[in-house]
Order: sequence, then structure tokens, then C-alpha cells
Amino acid sequence: MTTALTFQSRSTKGMIERPAYFIKDGLAVARPIRDDKYWMIGQVMTGMSLGRLRWRSKVKAKAALLEILPLTDWMDPRFKDLNAFFLGKNFYEKIRVIAMKHGAKEHVDT
Repeated sequence: MTTALTFQSRSTKGMIERPAYFIKDGLAVARPIRDDKYWMIGQVMTGMSLGRLRWRSKVKAKAALLEILPLTDWMDPRFKDLNAFFLGKNFYEKIRVIAMKHGAKEHVDT
């Protein structure tokens, strides 16, 4: 369960509760599981991050989240398979453009 100050993030080990900086209308700004130097935007219902987009500043991540929110209803049950939704609608590119405008970097796992 996600509360006002935590976000359950999906990992290969299951759901892991992480501190959240900001949660609004189905999206959260939280620290990624593997790297506490960055911030990510995740979908509350699935626990999945919105791609590999990362920010060094939680304030910039929040600004991006607020601009991404109106794109769709983030609490829609169709988001159980977030990746398929992104691919089917070329939706990720819209999110990526907004994120980059707010200083995001695409993070690659090493």
C-alpha cells in the first residue's frame, strides 16, 4: 500500500517500499531502488517507473510530474501493463520530451 510519504516500487524481488517526496493523482516522485543519488517518477498503481528517466533534483522531477499528469488518467486500470500502453500509443516519447525539458537524464543500469 502507498501512503502519503511512501511509494511501493516494483523490483525483481517484489514490491519495495521507498520514501516519496511527492504523490499526486497516481504518480509519485521517489528515489529509485538502485540509486539514491537520483529521483524518478513512478506510477502508484503499478509501482513502475516512467521509463529510465532520472533527475538529480527532486524539484525538477516534481515540475515534470505536474506537466505529465494531464496527459492521461494515471489511475486507469489499463495501466496494469504500463509498457504495452506506452508502446501502443507512442506515449513514452511525449513523456520523454517533457522530462528532458525539466532536466531529466536517461539512466542506464550498469
